[in-house]
Amino acid sequence: MRKTFRQTFTPSGSDAAKNAADNLTQNAASSPSVNFHLRNAGFSADDVKLIANTLGMTPARELARLRSFSLSDNTIGNEGAKALAAALPKTLTELGLVGCAIGDQGGKAILEWAKYASGLRMVCIEDNRLSQGLRTQFGDLQNTSPGMSVFS
Repeated sequence: MRKTFRQTFTPSGSDAAKNAADNLTQNAASSPSVNFHLRNAGFSADDVKLIANTLGMTPARELARLRSFSLSDNTIGNEGAKALAAALPKTLTELGLVGCAIGDQGGKAILEWAKYASGLRMVCIEDNRLSQGLRTQFGDLQNTSPGMSVFS
């Protein structure tokens, strides 16, 4: 059974991020496959760091159950993107970070993570503050990774 945790309303700050992180941990422990979508949840970089910290403390066998992860339309910026890049599992199949106010620093961290994410099949990182050069590098990733779709 695949579990999907979705939230599309605007919760109140870090308490919501802590609850979301706790739900992620519980679902990863009890489900064979987990999708984690928190689009337009009003999260900041600090909220995302809390979620990333939880990911970092989740046992690898449980974290490998995470298939799809989206924080699209949250203002996570470079700091949030860098925290995620350090914590996301390499087995993730889909990553959505559309409209997250990510610049080149955070984008480079995501790109470096994506280069080694063996399970990755789709990256959506459009509507961010990426330079044309970095967008080109994301395009190159798609060209060198058969079966991967990159939207930058």
